[in-house]
Amino acid sequence: MNRLHEESVSSTKIAPKRLHLFDWYHFLHRYGAAGLGPTESQTMLKRFRRHYLWRLMRVSMQDKSVTVFREHARRLKALDASPTLTDLADVLSNRILEQVGARPRWVSYPW
Repeated sequence: MNRLHEESVSSTKIAPKRLHLFDWYHFLHRYGAAGLGPTESQTMLKRFRRHYLWRLMRVSMQDKSVTVFREHARRLKALDASPTLTDLADVLSNRILEQVGARPRWVSYPW
């Protein structure tokens, strides 16, 4: 992980806005079917989208600002994947199901 040293572009520009999350979503959205097949890629995309939106919601709550969320929403709109209120409700209900052990948690590194 040498590219994430404190003065790198990744550390100073990408990490604070969590842009790597968008990149991962975009790659999965665009190339997932080629690598995983259509059914598995849709399952993975849905799972990752929940994780992604949860991380954005959590950052917004921690920072008491929606700046990062809005930046990602703008980028997602370009993919025709804008988050809706239904998506956010799904994220929250999924989080509850994860907490009680009814659904497996998404484990990722480092976010």
